[in-house]
Amino acid sequence: MITVRDKEFDLRPADPKKDLDWAYGLFKQSLHDFVEELAGAWPETGAYEFFSEGFCHMPIKMLMHDGDPIGFFGIMEEEKRVTVQRMYLAPAWRGAGLGGWIIGETLKVAHRAQKPFETEVLVNNKPAMAFYEHMGFAIVGADDDGLVKLHVIRHRDTESYVLPRNISSQSAPVGDIFDR
Repeated sequence: MITVRDKEFDLRPADPKKDLDWAYGLFKQSLHDFVEELAGAWPETGAYEFFSEGFCHMPIKMLMHDGDPIGFFGIMEEEKRVTVQRMYLAPAWRGAGLGGWIIGETLKVAHRAQKPFETEVLVNNKPAMAFYEHMGFAIVGADDDGLVKLHVIRHRDTESYVLPRNISSQSAPVGDIFDR
């Protein structure tokens, strides 16, 4: 159980058999207009395959309130970064502090791993960009997945973990050398 702004929420691992359809519905509701603006039409088959692949193979957590799902997210430690993926909240729960709590939890992972905290946002998703900028992120690059364009953003508190370009990506981060 977690408490955010004096409200209690449950957190549990996602169960793809039980949660996938609900989660895909929230994903589509959240991104539909932005994707259509960029790609011309919502690519139902491709979007469902993309979403379900990540949802079923990432460590996704479901946010629950009074037994009902209200959102989900996944915190992942990758080779060169820590990222939050598939972070979506039901409209009624946006602005309730849960996004900030998720960012805070992801920052803890990034600091323990001594890796930058990065993620991607659709270039035209101004509400998400405003949230991320408010939380301390800045645009550091771009990505084009062939369908939509994305901003690559990084949290300012993890900028010092970015490896200089002249250091091999095979070098172990300092956090892997010392006991924690």
